[in-house]
Amino acid sequence: MKEYPLLFTYYQPVVGRGFVAEVVCHGRALMVEESAGEWFVYGVEPGGLAESGATPQEAHAFFREAYRAALFLFAEQSGSLTDFERQVARFFAQRDEEDAARWEAARLAIGEGVSVDAPFDCLSREKAERPRGVEVRRRLDGEQPASLLTPDLNEHDDVGLPLAA
Repeated sequence: MKEYPLLFTYYQPVVGRGFVAEVVCHGRALMVEESAGEWFVYGVEPGGLAESGATPQEAHAFFREAYRAALFLFAEQSGSLTDFERQVARFFAQRDEEDAARWEAARLAIGEGVSVDAPFDCLSREKAERPRGVEVRRRLDGEQPASLLTPDLNEHDDVGLPLAA
C-alpha cells in the first residue's frame, strides 16, 4: 500500500496583535509515496496544504511546519483575535474533495486487510468518525501588556536535517 489515511491533532500557540491564542486542529491528511524516496502529505482538512520529503517523517515535519506558518501568517494579517479566528476557520474549511476521496479509499482498503508498511503499521488506530474541526482558544500572557504582543514573537521549528559529523 502506498497511500495512508492519517488523522492528526495539532496544538499551536500563536501570538497576534494584542492576543495570544492556542489553535487546536483535529484534521485529516493523506500520506502518499509518489516514487521511491519521495513522500507527500496532502491535507484533506485543512485542504490547502501539501508538502513532501524523502521519508514519511520528513514529509510530515514539513507539512506540520507549513501548517504552523499559515497560522503565523494569519496572525500577522489579523488586527484582532476575531479576525484571526475567521481566517483560521476559513483555512480549515478548505476541504480537498479529491484527496478526501483518496483518503476514504485508503481507509477502506486498510479495513479490508490490505497490508500496511512500516512506519504506518505501528500507528495507533482511531475511528474515522472522530470529530474534525478547529478551535481557537484565547490565551493571554498576564506578565506582558497586550500592546507588546506582536506576531514577530511566533517561532518556527527548525525542521531541517541534522548535520553529519
